[in-house]
Formats: sequence, C-alpha cells, structure tokens
Amino acid sequence: MKPWELHSHRSIFKRHRIKCLLMDHRIVCFMPSYNLFSQGYPFLEVIYSSLFVCDKMYIFDGSSDETSKILSMLRNERIKIARMEWNFTQRNTRRGEVIAEMSNRMIDQIIRIEKENISKTFIYYIQANEVFHEDTYAQIRSIPDAYPGYRGYLLYYYGFYGHILRGEQFRLRMAPLSKNVRAIHDGWTLNVFGGFLESLKRTIRHEAGMLLRYGKLNDFLWIGNAMYRYVYTKKPIFRYSLIFRNIVAKKIQTHKIMFKSGAFEQLLDVSTLDSISDDQFWMELVKISTKVQGKGKKEFPQLNVSLDEHPKIMRDILGQREYKIREEIVKEINTLSDISN
Repeated sequence: MKPWELHSHRSIFKRHRIKCLLMDHRIVCFMPSYNLFSQGYPFLEVIYSSLFVCDKMYIFDGSSDETSKILSMLRNERIKIARMEWNFTQRNTRRGEVIAEMSNRMIDQIIRIEKENISKTFIYYIQANEVFHEDTYAQIRSIPDAYPGYRGYLLYYYGFYGHILRGEQFRLRMAPLSKNVRAIHDGWTLNVFGGFLESLKRTIRHEAGMLLRYGKLNDFLWIGNAMYRYVYTKKPIFRYSLIFRNIVAKKIQTHKIMFKSGAFEQLLDVSTLDSISDDQFWMELVKISTKVQGKGKKEFPQLNVSLDEHPKIMRDILGQREYKIREEIVKEINTLSDISN
C-alpha cells in the first residue's frame, strides 16, 4: 500500500482547507537544516506533515551532504528554501548554542519577509525529526483561535530512540511572530521576551479572581505561568531522536561538532553494539543517554508504542536501519496546494 493511500491525504486536506477558511490567522513554520540526510533525520516526512499545519514553511539550509540536493527536488510554492551558512565557533558550540543562534537568524529573516502580515501571523518552530500526527492537524492549526491572547503555546511531545518511548516534554514552539520570540539554549524550545508589563496586566486581570478568593501567595507566584498556554493534543508530536540504527554513529559524530561540552564523548562506540538485537541496542542507548543527561532528568519508563499509534507517514520506515528517500513522498509534497485556497 502506498503512503498517500494510507493517508487518504486528499480527503484530509479538503476537510482541513474548509476549516482554514474560517480562521483569521496564518501559521508560518521554520526548520533549520544541517546535514539532515547523513544524520538520519526523517526530514521529508516532517515537511510533509508540516504542510497540513503551516501556511508557509521556511527551510534555511547549511548542509554539506546530500540534504541540499534532496531539498532542491521540492517544488511546492509554500516551501521557501534559502542557504544559510552555519558558523561554528568555540563559544557557540559549548552546549549546542549554535542551533539557537542559527534559529534566531531565521526568525529575524522571517520577520523581515512577513512584516506586512505580522499582526496575524504565528510562528511555529519545527525541528527535522518532529512529525505531526494526522489526527492533530486541524487541532494544532486552530490553537491561536481556541486560546487567544497568550504569549506562546507549549505543545506535548513524545521522544523516541528507535521504537522505545524514552521521554515526554512540553515545548514552547508556537507564538505570535515578533522580535521578542527567541530560540534558547541548544534550540530545543522558544521563549518570548519583552512586553512584561502588558503580559503582567493581562495575567492579573485573568487571575485576580483566584487571588482574591483564595488569598494564597503561591497563586501569585504562578502568575507568570498564565502568560503561556499548555496544549494537549489528541496525539503528541512525535520526536524521533534516533531511529535508524546504522546512522546513529554519524549523528553522534556530527553532534560532537555542535556540543563541545564533552557530553557526547561519554556515549559508547556504537560499533561495540553490533552483535545485539535492535531492542537491546535502543535500550542501551536510552541508558547511556540518561546517564549523560544527569540524574535530575526524569524520563518515561522505556515503553514500546504500537506501530499504529505512530503517524501514518512514519510507519513504513520505523524499524529500518537507514534513511532512504521515498520518491513518492517528494511527489506528494509537491502536490499539496495552499491550505487557504
């Protein structure tokens, strides 16, 4: 069965387009790109699922591998691909800060491009291993209408090593487009700076009743949290940190360039794990990763998630040992028209 038959994407897209006509906002997505293909990022599947959420998608690519050539195959008018060199320095590679640095350059560029529509535009920060589930397209698309007035929105994520569910997180990835939106740390999430007094006034207005009713100091201490909205979706966003066994070593090698803190040096040489089964392999990487991240990191129990729980676009490639470009996915990306038309 072919991927587009599994998705029934044309009927999904038709229903989705009708709902989008009723919305008065735009969602602009952006994704940094650096040697995605050689590191085993399922970036074409990410782009495909993103086109059901985004009005427009910006990809800023600084790759030196085959990624740039693959991206050049995309002919969808909603996808804007630009070249952006990644400059690695001693300062921005201590703990992966280079990723946030490049992401913020992208945001600044998008603000310049989208300035005429900025008042109605929301930005969504996508990384190249994060796939939207088809059951959530319309829900994520409608978040600004469903929860208006927030500085940013935190979405619910699952993290995977292979098929092992090894963590859950909320990540602030959607916000009204503005110069105050910044990627932070190693680019794992956004933050929204500035506008504190206005946000505080709005928050107090919303929370005043609770404060007066209960009179608890603790309520006031949590007041800043109300500036943001936590959003549970029907399905989480699936983040595939490592899924192709034969490419794990290449990804770790590339990440050592971005993270000079020494954390990746603690990872075992994966060549020593060649003789063990896939299940054992991913469990070993989970254990190593947990040790690297420190005892303070609380993660999910290591659980298997059934294949039919994953986004349909991913089901055919889970369990494979290498990432292979599917020409039919490229074709599908190129045929998805404008959401709002």
